Amino acid sequence: MLELNSPVFFELFFLFFLLIICAIIFNNRISHTSVKSEYLLKFLLINLIFESIERLYEIKYNTYIIPTKYYYFSISETILYSFLIETLRIKSKYIYPIIITYILGINILYNPQYPPYFIALDNVYNFVMLLYFYFKLKTFIRGKSKRFFIQNKFVIYFVFILLFLGFTYYAFNSFYVIIFYFFPSLIKQLSYLDGIVSIIYLVCFGVLIKQKISFKFRKVRKRVAVFNYNKRKKEICSINEKKDFDELIKTITLNSIYKQSKVTILNISNSTQMHPKYISKLINTFSDGNFNDFINRLRIEEFKRNLEKEIYKNYSILGVAKESGFSSKSTFYKAFKKHENMSPSMYIKK
Repeated sequence: MLELNSPVFFELFFLFFLLIICAIIFNNRISHTSVKSEYLLKFLLINLIFESIERLYEIKYNTYIIPTKYYYFSISETILYSFLIETLRIKSKYIYPIIITYILGINILYNPQYPPYFIALDNVYNFVMLLYFYFKLKTFIRGKSKRFFIQNKFVIYFVFILLFLGFTYYAFNSFYVIIFYFFPSLIKQLSYLDGIVSIIYLVCFGVLIKQKISFKFRKVRKRVAVFNYNKRKKEICSINEKKDFDELIKTITLNSIYKQSKVTILNISNSTQMHPKYISKLINTFSDGNFNDFINRLRIEEFKRNLEKEIYKNYSILGVAKESGFSSKSTFYKAFKKHENMSPSMYIKK
């Protein structure tokens, strides 16, 4: 029977990673699923690098570092499951059995006579979890469009490869009890299998992250193109709308529509053949106020022009205002003060 010693360093290392994973999953500030998945994927890659270095060390020096293997692979499984849970939008409660399994496993490492069926049970559990994720992933992909599959086919293929490797590994390890008692010499070969699986995992996740990065760049380029298109479209629309606004003022001025005491947008619409809502939009966009401010502004300009005409020399201020389209003294004085920052009397004296 192999004696297992679990250094405090590895226990703290595992618990530290476990706390980070839980913080990512249950952090309300990181609300977007894709952001959580990105964090988990990066943590998984870092852990797999350490694990692969350990496997290469085991293969080179013909040894089997079980305590470190347990911690590293436990972290890998926890992060991988967390990543799949977030990506497939599965309820976070499914992470609890994984955490409990590994906490119990920490106690097993301190016992040199640990029962090997615990390892078999753990492998069976992981095999079932991977099988569940496989069917969940298939359902997830079926709900997407064909275009989504074409754009992400390499990512999807590598995820399925990872799941297949997991099936093979855990299906084989599920017979750990039999191997441990009847074929103890295969334990070291099992270490080689761990190393090969870890290295393949690392390569697959390297390609997976590369594909995700290139996909992100494609999304960024697409967003920039859409932004430039919308900006250009807005500029073209703005130029056309400015021309329509100039035409609107020209029609209103030539027909002296603003001189009507009860002029409305509908009156202007009938004269310009423009929709009332479009006229309102043009006025709100290119003038300094609403429809009433716009009409009063035209009337004030007419009032100032009339003051220069000989025919209105004997008219009172209110009389000239009424000839310009204003129907009441209060409305005229209020509008004039608003647009000219002075009273009509002060303007005339000036």
